[in-house]
Amino acid sequence: MNLENCVTSFQICNNLFRGSIVRLSSVAFDIINRHNYPTALQSLLSETLALTASIGSKIKDEGVFTFQAKGDGTVSTLFSDIDHNFSLRGYISYKKEKKIDVSNTIELLGNGHLAFTIKEGRYSNNYQGIVNLEGKSLKDSVEKYFNSSEQLETIFKTFNAYNLTKELNLPSYLSGAIMLQKLPELKKDDFNINVDEKWNEAVNFLNTIEDKEFLDTNLTSKDLLYRIFGQLEIGVLREVIVNSNCRCSDKKIINLFKTMEEKDLKAIFKNKDVTEVVCEFCKIKRTFSKNTLLSQAN
Repeated sequence: MNLENCVTSFQICNNLFRGSIVRLSSVAFDIINRHNYPTALQSLLSETLALTASIGSKIKDEGVFTFQAKGDGTVSTLFSDIDHNFSLRGYISYKKEKKIDVSNTIELLGNGHLAFTIKEGRYSNNYQGIVNLEGKSLKDSVEKYFNSSEQLETIFKTFNAYNLTKELNLPSYLSGAIMLQKLPELKKDDFNINVDEKWNEAVNFLNTIEDKEFLDTNLTSKDLLYRIFGQLEIGVLREVIVNSNCRCSDKKIINLFKTMEEKDLKAIFKNKDVTEVVCEFCKIKRTFSKNTLLSQAN
């Protein structure tokens, strides 16, 4: 049995279409178990992590890909990112006083938007794309973004162990996603084949796979690719291993304090000599003394 936290990039039909397959096990468990979320929010974050890894795994040169949704529903903020070291993180901010009783993830977020931010390297400018939250799941909004804003015909299929009725037990895949994209500027007569016909065939094959089969730990990602697209020509392009390492540190927090005015720092330490900072992602608590931070600020 080969458990993976892996993103596998592939092409099919002689490079007419490209995509990626993401399967997360311990990485997703680690990230989700750092928080005490209700089951519905665990499921939402699980799906988000898979989508983030799928879209952001091509980041490079000290870059970071950020996936962020904001809404007026029970969940106010949904945040996940992945960097060039394939370190994946995520958290949810939600209104704890509200009852969580919904049938789809978009209802949890309510009306709002989804933003993708790409930072390629320390000295490059950020690129951001925004789309309104629509449909029954996050993947619907993601597809809308790629199909309209990027003008890349794209389909996502997500898989989530929370959709299964049986109790989850490790070892198991918790979540995953498959992204399939039609390469731009392809015409029907390219390669002497009907591209639209081949695309529809590939999408039909993709729609045959269900959660239980996708999350089966006895199948590798390559096994699944050949099981789904075996009647088409498949080429595996790259495989990367995803980790759940958080990028927080004492130095980063101190640098953040350095950007604050002295009066604001003194307000934080009003009637106390130490302050505690908790990372939203990994929940590690750090304590900083008033004298240390004020001396750093000066």
